[in-house]
Amino acid sequence: MFAPVITVFMEWVIRSSEKAGLKRLYFLARDGWLWMRAAEYVRQEVGAELEFRYLCVSRKTLYGGSAECLAYLRQEGLYEETPYGIVDSGWIGTTKKSLESLIGKPIPGFYFGIYELPQGAEENSYHCFYFRPYRDIRRKAQFSICLFETVCSAPEGMTIGYETACSLPEGMTVGYGKNCNYVRPVCGEDNPNSVCIRAFARVMERYLFHVGKRGIDKERNESKEKNRIRSVRNVLSLLMGRPTKEEAEAFGTMQFDEGVEGDHLRDLAILWSPEEVKALRLPQRIRMKLQGKSAFRISGWQEGSIVRSVEGRGRNCALREERIYKGAAQFYKALRRMV
Repeated sequence: MFAPVITVFMEWVIRSSEKAGLKRLYFLARDGWLWMRAAEYVRQEVGAELEFRYLCVSRKTLYGGSAECLAYLRQEGLYEETPYGIVDSGWIGTTKKSLESLIGKPIPGFYFGIYELPQGAEENSYHCFYFRPYRDIRRKAQFSICLFETVCSAPEGMTIGYETACSLPEGMTVGYGKNCNYVRPVCGEDNPNSVCIRAFARVMERYLFHVGKRGIDKERNESKEKNRIRSVRNVLSLLMGRPTKEEAEAFGTMQFDEGVEGDHLRDLAILWSPEEVKALRLPQRIRMKLQGKSAFRISGWQEGSIVRSVEGRGRNCALREERIYKGAAQFYKALRRMV
C-alpha cells in the first residue's frame, strides 16, 4: 500500500525542487532511506538532473552542533554554494530550523506534511505534499504519524554521533581530502523492524519495476498529478483511519519506540482492555481530557488498536469518534492561531 504513495510523493518532490531551481536534494535519515530508493527510479524515468544524498542526522546530533557534526555537514556539502533542499517527513519542521542555525542560511524543505511551524519560521520555505500547517484538517484527522514513521524508516538505528575514520567506505574515492579522512555517522542499535523494512523495500522495487513505470507521469501534467495525489489520500485514509483486521494485525504488531533510543519498545497498535475500550467513548474522553487525565493507554496507532481490540458494530462507532476527536483537536489548534 505504501509503494504507490511513496512513488507519487517522490514525483512531487522532484518536480517541486526542479521548479525551485535546486540541483541537489538531501534525504534525511531515517525516513529518507526508503524514499531515496524510489526517487532514484523516478529521477531516471522523468529525466531529472538532480543529485541525491542521504544525510545521517537526528535531533540528538543536531542539538548543540558538536565539532564532529559540523565537520560531517561540511563534508557532505551543506556549506557549498550549490542550491539544495532537504526531504523529510515534517510534522513540526524543527530539524530544518536546527540545520539552518548551524549552516547559517535558509534551506528549502520538502515534506510529506506539516502540522505546525516552529516559532518565527517562514511558511513559504516549507513545501508540503499531503497537508499544510493549520489546514487540511480532514486529512490530519485520518493520519497516523507513528504508523507512517514506522514503515518509512531505515534498517539501521538512529544516528547518535559521528567519528573520524582513516579509510574510505567501499566505493567512495573522492571528496574527503588528501589524507582520506572522513567523518562517519555512528548509529544506535538496529531498527527492531529492520526485517520488515527491507521487505518493504523489495516490494517497492518490484512495484516500481512492474507497475510504477507505467504510472509515472513523464509528461508532467498538473491535472494528472492532482488526480494521483487524490488517490494517495484515498489509500492513506482507508489504511490509517479505517484499517481492516488483517491490516491492523500486520502493521500494528510492528515495534514502536515510545522513548528516544529504543528503550521503550511495544506494539505499534497495542491491545486495549474492555475497560480501556469503554473509555474511548467521546463524552468520557473529552471529560477526562478536561481533567488532565486518561483512562486508557496511548497507542502509537489508535485506529489500529481500535480494530484489534473492538469487535462488531462498536468498532465502526469507535473509529468514527476517533476521527471526530482528532479533527476537533486540529480545528482547535488552527482556530487558536487565527485568534
